[in-house]
Amino acid sequence: MKKIYLVLLLFVSHFSFAQIAINPDAVYVDGVTADMFEGVGYADVTNGYGEELNLTWQRTIIEMTEGWTVAVCDLVQCYLTHVSTQSFDIPAGGSGDMDVHAYPNDVDGSAIIQVDVFKTDDPDNTDYHASAIYYFNQLSGVAERLNEAITVFPNPTVNFFEIGAPEKVALVDIYSVDGKLVRRVKTAGNSRVDVSDLNSGNYILRLMDAEENIVSSNILSKN
Repeated sequence: MKKIYLVLLLFVSHFSFAQIAINPDAVYVDGVTADMFEGVGYADVTNGYGEELNLTWQRTIIEMTEGWTVAVCDLVQCYLTHVSTQSFDIPAGGSGDMDVHAYPNDVDGSAIIQVDVFKTDDPDNTDYHASAIYYFNQLSGVAERLNEAITVFPNPTVNFFEIGAPEKVALVDIYSVDGKLVRRVKTAGNSRVDVSDLNSGNYILRLMDAEENIVSSNILSKN
């Protein structure tokens, strides 16, 4: 009987800790100037499962100064700036690069880039999903505004999200990544916000109190 318990414990432990991860999941790169060739945000993607996986990364430009370009380097190779998604194989327990290169192209500016990694043949399975945000020249800018002081969950989501502290929130503004206001929701103390009719993609949430002061800013991924 003890052997059975031990086997069950090892089985549960294996699946409790197995995961896809990008570390760190928030990358800050400051001091990227117009005369520089590039600024690089370094991170690693890890396959915590006991089998080789075929994964896909997808790059989303949340904010970026006009004239800048960005490219992703994964554990296989570096891609041109126009490539926004790519599949790759990663061995069991393996890890490798998931870097973002920002090119100023003689322009002073900044950028916020999100990279999502998911299982290629099962993109909606949140057990095989990880994301990271790369902030370039944002240490005192938008990165502070994206403070996620109040959690929203599930994230990614399909139909709705819950507000972690609904008593602090009276209004929720939902913006597209290009800065357009998509929806304003009066929560009236409710914790759940319906987003089932929104298109798939990434959105910026502004959670506000009754005086319309921003109490939290979050990025929401809608599947």
